[in-house]
Amino acid sequence: MRFEPISVLNIEGHFFVPDYQRGYRWEDSEVRRLLDDIYECDDKTMYYLQPIVVKRLEDGSYELVDGQQRLTTLYLILKQMQSVCSDICMCYDFSYETRQETEEYLQKIDYDRRKEDIDFFFIANAFETIKQWFEKKQKAGADLLEVIKALYTKLEERVQVIWYEPEGISGVELFTRLNIGRIPLTNSELVRALFLSRNSGLGEDKQLAIASEWDQIEKELHNPSLWAFLTNATTSEYPNRIELLFDMMADGFNKKDKYTTFFFFNEKIRETESKLSVWEDIIAYYERLKEWYQDREIYHKVGYLVSQNQNNLRKLLQESEAMKKSELKDLVNQKIVESLKDIDSVIDLDYANDYSKVKRVLLLFNVLSVMNIDDAGVRFPFDRYKENNWSLEHIHAQNAEVLTTNEKRVAWLDLHLKALKKNHQEKNPGLVDELEKIVEQKTVTGEQFKRLQDEVFECFSNETDGAYIDNISNLALLNFEDNAALNNSVFEVKRQKIIQMEQEGRFIPYCTRMVFLKYYSPNATQLDSWSKEDRDAYRDRIYDTLNLIYQSIQNKN
Repeated sequence: MRFEPISVLNIEGHFFVPDYQRGYRWEDSEVRRLLDDIYECDDKTMYYLQPIVVKRLEDGSYELVDGQQRLTTLYLILKQMQSVCSDICMCYDFSYETRQETEEYLQKIDYDRRKEDIDFFFIANAFETIKQWFEKKQKAGADLLEVIKALYTKLEERVQVIWYEPEGISGVELFTRLNIGRIPLTNSELVRALFLSRNSGLGEDKQLAIASEWDQIEKELHNPSLWAFLTNATTSEYPNRIELLFDMMADGFNKKDKYTTFFFFNEKIRETESKLSVWEDIIAYYERLKEWYQDREIYHKVGYLVSQNQNNLRKLLQESEAMKKSELKDLVNQKIVESLKDIDSVIDLDYANDYSKVKRVLLLFNVLSVMNIDDAGVRFPFDRYKENNWSLEHIHAQNAEVLTTNEKRVAWLDLHLKALKKNHQEKNPGLVDELEKIVEQKTVTGEQFKRLQDEVFECFSNETDGAYIDNISNLALLNFEDNAALNNSVFEVKRQKIIQMEQEGRFIPYCTRMVFLKYYSPNATQLDSWSKEDRDAYRDRIYDTLNLIYQSIQNKN
């Protein structure tokens, strides 16, 4: 396999375009953008074009598997420059398996014939666009030869193309795999080639060591817990998990170019002139991440920050590079405080006005509560958390959502009938009898349902003031689907459902489970209701748990 970035002016030879390739199709805007990008490239920056994928043929020519559009555009640029400056050489040409007339037209472009063939049309338009680009520079006062000279220098010194020449695979098979995504040219594969290709410049022993370390990292990143600690990305976004590591190092999450990450490492190798030292930097970066993962406090707190924003992890790595572990932990605490702002405002958060912030606070409450368990083997499962879509569940509802169908209304009444019979039949026996008849008959009117609904809520709560309903003291995290299944039921119905869900293996966040088992209520005597005392105790636990971080920062100041 040959793999390397090369200057575009070092591209030479004959390129055979097989019939599985479409014709030249670049639009005028694409041609102008390429010219502008090359011309405006500064003297300190390399401009990389995407890969040219070829298969060497027996006669020494190349089957052009991928990159026809870029190579043809570069050819047209050079051809236009050559028409003004005859010293410019054309070092490569094309032939086509099924479009011989295109080959002839490319040699002698005739604008009058552009409508004869779709290939002619795009080739002529691109050639004309290039000519107009030079003319525009000239009209702005620039000397044409100087513009050509400047562009040629950029092509020679600053513009490179990724040359990829695999072995042991046919051109058709390679093209097929590339285009159906089975072996796309991902950044990780291109970075791998920098170190492990035949012309990498590293000895066989070094390459074997790198390959072994590479495979070990890839294997470890398949650990769901480690992966979820490092990223919010799904595994389908990273067929090669190690690419996440490269993206983090290169800040490749917001990619301006598909191969931003590869370009970063290629440039880093060019600057240091040592591939081995660059690989050692990669290993050191990964080992630091593993060290954070293995530290239980850092795992939980950094894991929370990552869940809020993927870039938080990269920023932390940068900002803490020269810090001791104790200083790192102080920095992490500071970042958490910044994500919440005023601790005293937490108890006033509500469902309607602060939905996203309540979710953030309750996630942190869950994470810190698990962290505070005195058992080194217990960790908050970020992997399970990130598998779900989370919403806020009212711990106790005072009135149910509008149920628009008879089936939903009957189902809601049936659910609450079972709870009434278990705990409150003596409080309103007539209500129980009426619900039994409705459930048996499986029909209830909307007006009848509203009356019965109000009576059900009265049985489970003596509070008439519903001001607390949307307060954080009456909210818990729950999977969106599980939340929908509870249909804004009373506390006891939800409690039973939560127990059932957990028995079925569903992931119930630690603090949500503690709420519905009333672990936060020190004097709980009644398990089937959610009182003001329960809410106050829950709210105080949230405040106290989060306030520990604020206090740690204050103690340092």
